[in-house]
Amino acid sequence: PIAARRRFFPPRWSSEASKRERETDTVSTRERTADLKAWIRKCRRLVLLLVPATVLMGAGNEGRVEKSFETSHNPRISISNMTGQIVIRGWDKDQVHAVYITHSPRVEVETESLPPAGPAERLQFTTHVLDPMIGDGSRAADYTLDVPVGTNVEIRNPQGSVRLDGLHADDASIESVGGAIYVNECSGHLAVRTVGGDIEIV
Repeated sequence: PIAARRRFFPPRWSSEASKRERETDTVSTRERTADLKAWIRKCRRLVLLLVPATVLMGAGNEGRVEKSFETSHNPRISISNMTGQIVIRGWDKDQVHAVYITHSPRVEVETESLPPAGPAERLQFTTHVLDPMIGDGSRAADYTLDVPVGTNVEIRNPQGSVRLDGLHADDASIESVGGAIYVNECSGHLAVRTVGGDIEIV
């Protein structure tokens, strides 16, 4: 007798069922992609919200120093800066209130009071750039000082502006190269010099 040969018939899948499965996989992939894109958009929005807040907090606190000095009635104040804004205002106190802000941790301000004890006859503020490779914008230091009206001042700020308000002293000297100088309601001997900036005396 001749043995019968067995034949293998692979299962036949319905073309409709296969099509439905492919469509289901496609829809599922699209949904996952849409969810991923939505999550990325949320993360981007969160970063955009957090970064400016962090920058503002750093700008408001980092590098800001506030000091007060008891002084004589007509002290002498010297400021040696490179760039930034300097504002000096006269008031009716024998005291200097100083606020200065540096824009880089590689810039610092040195203060010296003479004599070391008792009311100061002389105050000196000097800006030091610790890293000569930093950009010009990061070298800036901004000063705001309230001083006795009889204060004599000596200011050097080559690339920054200077403003004096309400001083009635014997001597005031201001030097700049590219910065503007503004003097308002001041009396006494005044020496002002700038090369490329404007000078306004009111």
